[in-house]
Amino acid sequence: MAMPFDTMAFIPYTPGPLKAADYESWLRAVDNPYFNSRPGIADYSNWKVVDATRELGFTHFDFLGLDNPAALEPVWFDAPLDEFRREWVRLWGYASQGGAPAPVNQYAYRFDRRGAAALAPSLYRVVIGTAGAMPPAASCENWALQNLLRKHWAIGRAPEGEHWQLPPGPLNPLGIGALQIRACVDAERWRDGLPVLSGPDFAFCAEWLASPTPPPGFAAE
Repeated sequence: MAMPFDTMAFIPYTPGPLKAADYESWLRAVDNPYFNSRPGIADYSNWKVVDATRELGFTHFDFLGLDNPAALEPVWFDAPLDEFRREWVRLWGYASQGGAPAPVNQYAYRFDRRGAAALAPSLYRVVIGTAGAMPPAASCENWALQNLLRKHWAIGRAPEGEHWQLPPGPLNPLGIGALQIRACVDAERWRDGLPVLSGPDFAFCAEWLASPTPPPGFAAE
């Protein structure tokens, strides 16, 4: 069962060439249980993008919910997790991108919750990203961007004098400052009710891949 959390890292990425079924089985059997066993992690889930309003620069992402804001640094530099991440790069990493991730995938994005809404588990989500703040909606999860987090396992440690947490200013490959996450009952009609999007704004439909508790409707093969 997912634990409540108000601090989250949104971690976009595109894995290298792989067989989707093999990768998704590995996420459920290996990756997801291991991350969720580490101290400071309240809930970690894996997702893939199935449709989007524009090119995003990533095909998969994780929601990494933290016990509290103070857990961010210990989790980010957890030595066993770093070893596990290096193995992920070896098995599934960035070969399709010339050995390095695209700019949007070189960072994770730390968000704080706005409002109390928390969605029940489901097979699909609609994620909306906007450059400006969105009015909080009672039936949605609303998140505000706080920092960019350097993925040291992907692009190396920060150079001397540069911090691993960066303010969301000129450097913001994701291009947005707020996320709204909505429940999705019918993935074929996920665009129904979307707000007007412009500039860097985006929306996409995501399919659940792994979490501590499978959502209703998931049938293991």
